[in-house]
Amino acid sequence: MQDVIAKFSWEQCPPQGLARELVGCLLAHRVGLTAGSPVFVRLNADMLVEYEYAQPTIAGRIRRSVVPGFGSVLIPQHSTMAVHPGGVPATLIGQATEIWAFDELILNVDRNKHKPNCLTDGTRIAVIDHEKALVCQGRGFLFLEPWQETWKPLESHLFYDAVLAGRSSIDKLHQEWSTVSEADIAGIANAVPISWGVKSTVDEIVAYLYELRLNLDSAFANLKKVIA
Repeated sequence: MQDVIAKFSWEQCPPQGLARELVGCLLAHRVGLTAGSPVFVRLNADMLVEYEYAQPTIAGRIRRSVVPGFGSVLIPQHSTMAVHPGGVPATLIGQATEIWAFDELILNVDRNKHKPNCLTDGTRIAVIDHEKALVCQGRGFLFLEPWQETWKPLESHLFYDAVLAGRSSIDKLHQEWSTVSEADIAGIANAVPISWGVKSTVDEIVAYLYELRLNLDSAFANLKKVIA
């Protein structure tokens, strides 16, 4: 028996958010970052009845959600990570830098000091919560893709200061990303359930990831300028 953190669609996290959660989690695994293993979640009628009594608001969300919900296997002995005034411990700066680079590549704006979306046991950092990543509408004019010459990093990122201070290498992450094939991307996209009704969102994500793959060296060159 494994403990699972479940997320269901509702007003603050529509089905498109669940799709981004799943794709972000699978991409993190694919490029060698630590993340909870994704699972699909269905609650039986008896469990829903229990929620009706104990947590009626949550039960209502679950009943209105697309099926299945998204789940992530709980990573043992990890707790929410907070970056203190002293900064990220030296032993974790390499991982923090890779997570920052990963987030820049997947357009994730939702990992900051107010909402860390990271777990740690003191020896490794695990990434969670990617529902606001890979929002591709407006790219190229509302914001620049990471391979564009005039791209700028997101300074509000949880690990931005650690990246500037640590000057760690992201060559390993670059190598991992360079092995991500079109077939890998298609396979990750195909993992999104048809029942979520988010084909157009998934198509936008796939188009972005294909373009990122073609411009990967330029994107990493920009990332490396930040940490040079």
